[in-house]
Amino acid sequence: MEEFSKKYGILAIAGLMGAVVKRFRKKMSHPRFLGTIGVSIFVAVVSGIFIREWTEFPEEVIFACCGVAGVFSDEILDEVLEVIKSIGEFAKKWIGKKINNEEDSTNNN
Repeated sequence: MEEFSKKYGILAIAGLMGAVVKRFRKKMSHPRFLGTIGVSIFVAVVSGIFIREWTEFPEEVIFACCGVAGVFSDEILDEVLEVIKSIGEFAKKWIGKKINNEEDSTNNN
């Protein structure tokens, strides 16, 4: 883990800087900002690893790409939250159906 953080920590910092830039450009609550930071760091590290391993770009270009990825993390966070909301609604419906089926089977006996 220490080797990973030494090798890719700067990518996370670039993503963090992107999230901070996004915070300056858009008003958001503290929890939203913390979520944006988390997504920004994740996206920056993943994109940075991909760019570093699959291209021959200089480090400065890679850091810039990670920063840009951090700026767009707010939109990615919106999509993730929408997926989580959809999964929650599906789970509620599924559990509701299971509970209703169990109640119907106990009432019929």
